[in-house]
Amino acid sequence: MRSKTAVTGTVRLGPGTQGRTAGIATYLDAEGAERATVEAIEWIKSLRHLRVDGSTLRDRFTHRGDSLWWFIELYLARERIVVATFKTLAALESLIERESPRALTLVDGNAITRALASIVSERHGVRCAGAGGPPAALRAWTTTSLRHVGETVAARLRPGARAPADECDLVVFVHSAFWRPETGSGGGGDTHLGPVIRALQDRLPAGRVRLVGIGPRRRRWSSGNRQRQAPLPFRQVEHYASLRDVAPSLRLWWQRAAMRRAVRDSADVRAAMIVRGCDLRPLLGENLCDAVGLHLPWAARAMDEVGAALDALRPRAALTYAEAGAWGRTLVMEGRRRGIPVIGMQHGFIDRHVLGYIHATDEMQPSRTNAGDVGYPLPDATLLFDAFAAAHLRTAGHFPPSSLRVVGSPKLDDLAGRVANPSREDLHPARTRTGAAGGQDIVLIASKFSEIRPLFGALVDAIRLTPSVHAVVKCHPEEAPDPYREAANGVPNLTVLPAETDMAPLLRLSRLVVTVNSTVAFDAMTFGVPALAIGLPTNLSPLVDAGAMAGVPMNAPIGPALREVLYDETRRRTLADGARAFLQAHAIRADGHAVQRSVDAIMEHVNP
Repeated sequence: MRSKTAVTGTVRLGPGTQGRTAGIATYLDAEGAERATVEAIEWIKSLRHLRVDGSTLRDRFTHRGDSLWWFIELYLARERIVVATFKTLAALESLIERESPRALTLVDGNAITRALASIVSERHGVRCAGAGGPPAALRAWTTTSLRHVGETVAARLRPGARAPADECDLVVFVHSAFWRPETGSGGGGDTHLGPVIRALQDRLPAGRVRLVGIGPRRRRWSSGNRQRQAPLPFRQVEHYASLRDVAPSLRLWWQRAAMRRAVRDSADVRAAMIVRGCDLRPLLGENLCDAVGLHLPWAARAMDEVGAALDALRPRAALTYAEAGAWGRTLVMEGRRRGIPVIGMQHGFIDRHVLGYIHATDEMQPSRTNAGDVGYPLPDATLLFDAFAAAHLRTAGHFPPSSLRVVGSPKLDDLAGRVANPSREDLHPARTRTGAAGGQDIVLIASKFSEIRPLFGALVDAIRLTPSVHAVVKCHPEEAPDPYREAANGVPNLTVLPAETDMAPLLRLSRLVVTVNSTVAFDAMTFGVPALAIGLPTNLSPLVDAGAMAGVPMNAPIGPALREVLYDETRRRTLADGARAFLQAHAIRADGHAVQRSVDAIMEHVNP
């Protein structure tokens, strides 16, 4: 399996079966990948200005006056087809420029590679065999569309589905997939906001904090997802909305085909699909049509459901995380419609290329022609871990400085206390669970499998060739161990531990952390454990450039850098100095007060 944005495929240069074979990805270096990623984001952002049926795309599709453009751009970014297309296009253009082939044969590759190999070869007059031609569609349009309306109706017909109205002071929207059973020692609860929620429940009168679940409960990448799970101690958002409440979004669903046609027939849209002289309508055009025809009915239903929940609970304020995602934007829209302030909390590293935090000045301003669109759904307050995140949101996102508050990371505070004061009873069994033999150094691998999978094989090979270490994969909370174990292919000095494994003793035991984009790298810096970011460029590139972390560029060997950071003491001291300087410059610290600062900031909106 590969990352959604990975360049895939092999070509044979020259006619017939006698030519030399080459991996397409080798023609895209780190700078080219970075440039293609930025171009893809800029292309997505530019679509809001295109004219569709006489209106801009931002103004053309609305729900109760609010622009649905904010969900179109998220869908295009989340599906990653645009980024993958721009990167693969750049790689193929580079291949043809460097090799000047008269003919080539596509040996293998995914749907995007097959389509682009045909399109790019034709543009350059190169004969191309083996390309599958442009796919007719990228999504199972009919099946997905019917499933949407089926789920909408079925959720309201289950016995006891309707949640009762129950007024509260604060409603917290939590992602159900990240909920863990409560423990007697105060653990469990929401993976990201657990300590803050418990402190708010202590601060406010009993029963005045209500939780509402959003999103699916299941983790990805495992057949074990189908096992029975313990019931949640709160109701899902859909339980607050009747069929009458979601009727407006169902009406939008009935218009889905007409909405797709409007986009497909737009002259501006057709012109925008010409990239580097290549007509990319079969890829990017279909992706945009799916964003409009498939995702907008879902977004409108989410707005109906969140609005119904707010009407039932009538809170003074609402709190969530992932506030720049689809559910977060929905909550802000419905909150501001009702005059309910919404607070967003940072829950992970904010990637410089996450489109949800990249906004131009005009996006923050009201639409000139749609009175219902008052601008980007900006939370009333966004609580952040550090000054590094705040600077990014001010510059790349044009967030008003008054809406940003640096409170620190509650998770980092909690982790710091447990890393600093581990008991022998914690460390000994933790090391035993890793499978490391006596004398082996532990390398902690912390990354979403969806991000590390194109690099995981090379990383496993590097671990296998370094018998002095034992690698430990700590699964991401959203994912299960199965894909890591399958990809590890039985390497003896590697163990995969489930998401529930306590991170604190693992960090204390580790000599090095390896990741692609995980916030664990930040945690490791705080505790003096060096980090190695692989597959650069990534969101950790600024830290590598600052000398706070080591890095390995995409397509570069991992083994030499791994062994250098493990055993070259001069290199380790240099990284430690760089990490300390970075942490100090951006006010990244664990002082034990992040929960209190977060609660104080939230209470300013509950009791203004």
